[in-house]
Amino acid sequence: MSTIEDSKGNCGNWMRDYTQLHKSVRSGAKGPRYLMVQAKNTSGLADMFACISSAFLCALLSDRALIIDESDESSRLSVAYSAPNIDWIHQPQKLESLSRKTVHGIGTTGPPAEGPDIDVFHWGNLSSFGSEELVIFDDCNAGLIMPLFDNPFYKVRLYELGLTPETAYGCIFSFLFRLRSTAKDTVKKEIEAMEDSRYIKIGIHIRTSDPTMANQELRWPSHDEAERELANYRPYFSCALEIEEKISRASKKEILWLVLSDSMLLRKSAVVLHGKKILTKIEDGRPPRHVRSSQGGGGADAMSLSAGEHWLFSLADYHIFGFGGFGKSAALSSNKWGYYEVHWHKDPSCKAVSVRELADVPPGI
Repeated sequence: MSTIEDSKGNCGNWMRDYTQLHKSVRSGAKGPRYLMVQAKNTSGLADMFACISSAFLCALLSDRALIIDESDESSRLSVAYSAPNIDWIHQPQKLESLSRKTVHGIGTTGPPAEGPDIDVFHWGNLSSFGSEELVIFDDCNAGLIMPLFDNPFYKVRLYELGLTPETAYGCIFSFLFRLRSTAKDTVKKEIEAMEDSRYIKIGIHIRTSDPTMANQELRWPSHDEAERELANYRPYFSCALEIEEKISRASKKEILWLVLSDSMLLRKSAVVLHGKKILTKIEDGRPPRHVRSSQGGGGADAMSLSAGEHWLFSLADYHIFGFGGFGKSAALSSNKWGYYEVHWHKDPSCKAVSVRELADVPPGI
């Protein structure tokens, strides 16, 4: 939900005050105090969200107005998201003359992110940013929310604001971003199914690789080919079956599996093997692509489709995902429970994980 009034009652009491502060800084009624995010050109959508949510928390705690640099035209978030509460779109002409401090390396060695510039998040005071009018988070593609919740300067204050490690990401996400209708329309049919109360939905997100997105196999596989393809990712589907069996003991509702992946072949293989149980997005003329042009993607269409599928995955009742941040980000943005992280090369077991456990996996939280 993207309104100042939080009807769920689980996001705290900071929204209205911060909205007013942000407006005052942007209008010039208050002196310039900005925190700007510059996401690196190699960052994907989830990496950007991890960084931006952490930057916002820093802005909230240090009374700065958050803005997002959108100078990379290939991956502008504003293509797919509006700003429902604060105007976070960067206006460079207003910032050229401001004194500034740049914080480097957030996420380049993490998680957990490390380095002299970011020790402040773990145990320092954000007043160390000083009186500079503009603080810039440069090369930013990872999250630092969890360290701030353990930081002795801010642990108590964050709880007083009504934020917790479990709710912070989802609350910040809904405060900053509202999916535009053009992005929602990319998955309109699938959203209708996910919002149908007759079903219980298990979301499965499988990240393969950036090269897969750049070189999609669009053919429909045979049954044998589909079996071989999904054999590489069996723990995800075994986990879904395990969850389904437990649900079936308590509910007679039909169960759907939402299967999303950067691999079109994997999506089609799931349909071939599991039939009508599978809900997925298959459009050969519009396969998944990286939002960054440097990774073989880019453009408004890639951003809109990625944002639409991010929203779609958030609607699941249970979330299964592995390495990579996309599935994790979408799940956490929902502020629901029921996260299952599968590391099929290490621990293929199906077990619910906590938000703190998720924070230790790239791109962090």
